[in-house]
Amino acid sequence: MSAHLCSSDHFDLIVSIVQELTSGYSHSRRTLLDDPECLAKGGNLDGLRQLLIDENWKSLAHRYPKDYTEHWGDEYLQATNRSFKYTPEITGWIAARRWGMIIYPVKGYVYQSCEHPTWEDSLASKTCLMINAMVLDRVTSADRDEAAWADYEHPTAYKGPIRLTSLITA
Repeated sequence: MSAHLCSSDHFDLIVSIVQELTSGYSHSRRTLLDDPECLAKGGNLDGLRQLLIDENWKSLAHRYPKDYTEHWGDEYLQATNRSFKYTPEITGWIAARRWGMIIYPVKGYVYQSCEHPTWEDSLASKTCLMINAMVLDRVTSADRDEAAWADYEHPTAYKGPIRLTSLITA
């Protein structure tokens, strides 16, 4: 249930996650940035950031149609008037296999952005699913303690949450 506009740092964090997770997968990032929805925003990391902001904004507009601009209009302008700023902690989180540190902000963003009717088809939604899939691909049995943090729904899996720990094999 949308309750606020995510902070500028939150948007930067998610774009930084995409940048780090796709650094060895240039095709994934290029496909993402070349999507017509992202191209309409600029087709770069700033464009992806703006796209994430706009999806969060759409959710607030859908949930609170009478007063979303009054409550979050200034925050929206502040977020959109700033360029993407890389979050360097992401590199350390990935190196340390701190998957919860990556998934928690993504889940928080989805929670704040998923209320409008076109969310599931949006590039923002697909970006979050891609992050989840890339994290799941990297989870091993050695990550068991860090991986117990949440449920995960794989885009190609059946409709229902899957415990990450149940997917980890020896």
